[in-house]
Amino acid sequence: INGAMSFSGNISPETLSNPEVDFANITMTFSNLTVTSETESFTADGIISIASTMPGSYTVTSNMLMRDNSSDLVFQTEEFVISVTEGVSTETVSISGRFFHPVHGYVDVATPIPFVIDTVTDEPTAGQLVLTSGSGSVTLTVTGSGTYQLDIDENGGGFESTMTGNWTDL
Repeated sequence: INGAMSFSGNISPETLSNPEVDFANITMTFSNLTVTSETESFTADGIISIASTMPGSYTVTSNMLMRDNSSDLVFQTEEFVISVTEGVSTETVSISGRFFHPVHGYVDVATPIPFVIDTVTDEPTAGQLVLTSGSGSVTLTVTGSGTYQLDIDENGGGFESTMTGNWTDL
């Protein structure tokens, strides 16, 4: 790891005395931060914020540029937000924001119906993800335990194709 990174945040006295809460708010700002492993190298610029609103609930917000140093391709997240609420045997996950791909363009991501993930099987039991770019969209809907439906709308005129499958096949 090489580059500049700063951290800021706050922890309330209640957070320190409550073992169920790891932190309250943390913001990481980084510039020209390079992370290299044996097989990959990435350089990032941006901000990632993590906010814990109550025990077992947190939100991660990402606004950053990330360059794959082997290909020089630059990816970007813009107001990309992932919210997770932990339950007894499930996690509820909501996603929103924009992702830019250097070759294929951008896609807006939304979960109009948050995903409910079974923590035993790590598979969703409910939820819907919509990817939109230009006038087209793809909608992924959980149709039951272990199954999904994928609807493709290429031009905003309605779904041109639909397919179904099992999560284990993805």
